[in-house]
Amino acid sequence: MGHDARMGRSIAGKYGMDAWYIPVFSGVGAAFFTVLAVIQSPPAQWIDIGFVVVLALQALIYLNTVLRGRFAIWEKIISDLPAAPTRILDVGCGTGLVIITA
Repeated sequence: MGHDARMGRSIAGKYGMDAWYIPVFSGVGAAFFTVLAVIQSPPAQWIDIGFVVVLALQALIYLNTVLRGRFAIWEKIISDLPAAPTRILDVGCGTGLVIITA
């Protein structure tokens, strides 16, 4: 949860995951290729390890972006807004009333 120092408030809320299946399928795929890497021999083993690394990184980057990254971006945008009196238009990014903290 981010904190807007200018407003003295936190960006509250649980916004969930838009596509929960991405890290799940990436994790299942990484586990599958880990098993293949154990039972196969090079060079197929190295290809499997490459898939494991890519799928694990994909899941980690996605989770970081969804669970932490959006708050960092919102905090930056809101802190860069000029001081009141200001008119703000919430263009409906699909997340709801994020801009209310401004």
